[in-house]
Amino acid sequence: MPTIGDQQLQLADDYAAALDTLADRATANTQASLRRALTRTLRDLRRYYGQFVDPNLPDQLSADGVTRRPGSYSIADGSAKFRKLIELSQGFLSDRELAWLQNRLREAFNEAVALGGDLGQQLAQTANPDATAQSTFVGASRAAVEAATNTASAYIRGEVESFRDNIVRIVTDGVGRGKGPRVLEGEIRTALEGARDPQGLNNRMGLAQRAELIARSELANAYVGAQKAAAARNGYGYVRWIATKDERTCPVCASRHGRVYRIGEVVAPGHPRCRCGLSPVATEAVEERDPVIRASLLRESYWQKSREDLTREFAAAKGGPDKGWPFARASQVLEEAVRKPSPSERRQYPGIERAPEPVA
Repeated sequence: MPTIGDQQLQLADDYAAALDTLADRATANTQASLRRALTRTLRDLRRYYGQFVDPNLPDQLSADGVTRRPGSYSIADGSAKFRKLIELSQGFLSDRELAWLQNRLREAFNEAVALGGDLGQQLAQTANPDATAQSTFVGASRAAVEAATNTASAYIRGEVESFRDNIVRIVTDGVGRGKGPRVLEGEIRTALEGARDPQGLNNRMGLAQRAELIARSELANAYVGAQKAAAARNGYGYVRWIATKDERTCPVCASRHGRVYRIGEVVAPGHPRCRCGLSPVATEAVEERDPVIRASLLRESYWQKSREDLTREFAAAKGGPDKGWPFARASQVLEEAVRKPSPSERRQYPGIERAPEPVA
């Protein structure tokens, strides 16, 4: 028969076990809360990064009277919050999980920088004034100048030589001085006014629209050329196509989003006013023979989901199921679009019948 002492010991053991259960439950709740906060902050930062480097979004005048890029405050606050959450998560989340989350942030940042050209340098300082960005593209201004000097997009190759040379000079100077498309539009419009126009494009399009088209196309051509040059210079044999994910993304870009191409075969930007960028992909990852390891190195599940998200955006922009655009139809349209030559490919390679095949 248990004694009073035995009963007291049992009560103490039960109490200790209950405390352990509560502690485990509290730890699990804390872990779940930290994961949600980190994931939400990372998702928000990806959106703010895209706004910051989108050349179509104008600078904004804040309440303190200072003009800043869209999302500046949110990026600074979100980056600081993410770093603090990582610090608080020490001891609650595993080192492996924390490293995975930090790597996702780094990749999101580098993708935004790849899209942003010179704006990437401003983004780096906004996200963390004390750190140097990890992307190979942040310091790509010189490469962009070289690309602007040595190449012209397919959209001005058929122009009069003197006009083409003048545009290359304007764009080269603009890239070197960090000018945006709106500034270049004015300079290009002036150049158009005094240039021969054997194709009659000025009359058909209007000076303002044609200047805007050339400015944005040539700037994109320079920056994407810099991205390809930087990737090749650093030993990468492949690049990943990264589209801006919103309702304005066209089938050409949406279909290629997240796809990996051989660096010598990819033709980007894909069309006038294209907002896409290229991000380097390690050669050993693409050429890995073990399919499981290859899928992990290339983060195939992540990019598959990213393409699905963009497909939903594309379907919604068309009106969604109510307008006859369910997800299945949008998927079919994009699967067909990735095989069709883009406008840039058709201009650069007249007679091309099929777009270069992505390798992943």
